[in-house]
Amino acid sequence: AISYLERYLDCPFKYFASQVLKLPEERDEEAGLSPIERGHFIHDVFETFFREWQAAGHGTITTGNVADALELFESVAVHKLERLPEADRALERTHLLGSAAASGLAERAFAFEIEQGGEVVERLLEHVLEGTYTFAGENGPRAIGIKAKADRIDLMADGTLRIIDYKLGRAPKVSRSLQLPIYGIIAQQELEGYRGRS
Repeated sequence: AISYLERYLDCPFKYFASQVLKLPEERDEEAGLSPIERGHFIHDVFETFFREWQAAGHGTITTGNVADALELFESVAVHKLERLPEADRALERTHLLGSAAASGLAERAFAFEIEQGGEVVERLLEHVLEGTYTFAGENGPRAIGIKAKADRIDLMADGTLRIIDYKLGRAPKVSRSLQLPIYGIIAQQELEGYRGRS
């Protein structure tokens, strides 16, 4: 998995502890959801939202429909929040929906999409990319087996792909960021000819 390579580049000891020794994530019992639990929860909310948004016939989020998107997102989030322990709900609601002091994840994600522009034809959510893919190297092309799951791949009207990976912490350093560039290469190969498009 590409995230394992990034973890190794970021800190070989963290890689050793999690992937070799299989040590569990440390957590403070008073702190609510752990980072991994919060990550899974937020992925679930966004995946459900975009499935419902797409099923309702919506494509790109624009300034004209962002209010509808926020309304649907809040509905999905409230439903998912009910499954959390009561003590965690208020904090997670603020993360997702924001407060008077700061915007939530939904607002920031939708603002990003509006800013990027382009027409979304279809969204592939939690899309598995697994197989042998070709990469160009100094000594010519090389086939490498990769197993990955993209949080979201937006198929755009102009034939391009937009790969989205949700991050709760700081963005990875560009010099060590392998995930999105590699996902882009393998998604392009995997999706060539998808629905008769290049």
